[in-house]
Order: sequence, then structure tokens, then C-alpha cells
Amino acid sequence: MGQAAVISLEDLREARNRAELRQKLHERFDQWLDKMEEAMDEPQPTLAQLTEVVFRLRQELTQSVTEGFVESRYAAEKEREVAFCPGCGRQLRARPKVERMVETMVGAILLE
Repeated sequence: MGQAAVISLEDLREARNRAELRQKLHERFDQWLDKMEEAMDEPQPTLAQLTEVVFRLRQELTQSVTEGFVESRYAAEKEREVAFCPGCGRQLRARPKVERMVETMVGAILLE
């Protein structure tokens, strides 16, 4: 008989989280494509017109994708109640949650 595969609960969670992230990113990309189609003035745009619209809307896409990754990868940080000061080691309590706009290399992203 062959060996039974050991399935880690952590591996399952990670796979589920990765699938959820991909789904959310696809939804964001679909929304961006809708904006692209709305921005096209003609049914057969020239290459110059097409690239102008992509260039104009590219930052929205990169911001949205970045927000999606931040939401996914740092979700646990939003729920953290305490942290330790890297300088003195003192325990610090979390401040009340507020939305913040953070300037990044891809533009401003919203952190909730």
C-alpha cells in the first residue's frame, strides 16, 4: 500500500487565501477593463488611441492590485492588539482603527 498524504491545515488555509486573493484581483482587473472600454471613444481605436487610454488608466490598475495584495498579506496586522517596540521592547497597545491614504511607488493606496 502507498503512503497516505499528510494534509496540513496551514497549507489548506494558505491555498484558500491565495485563491481568494486571485479572485479579488481578477474582479479588480475586470473593473479596470470596464473603465478601459468606457474610455474608448471609437469601436476600432488606433494603436495610439489604445495605448493612450491604457497609459492614462494604468495607475488605477497598479494601485488596485497593490491594495489587494496589502489587504490579503497584512490582514492579520489590522487585527493586532499589541506590538513590541523594536527599540526598548516595551509593549504597545493598538490605536483606534482609521483609514489612511499612503503614497507608494504606484500611487496612493487606501489602508483601512
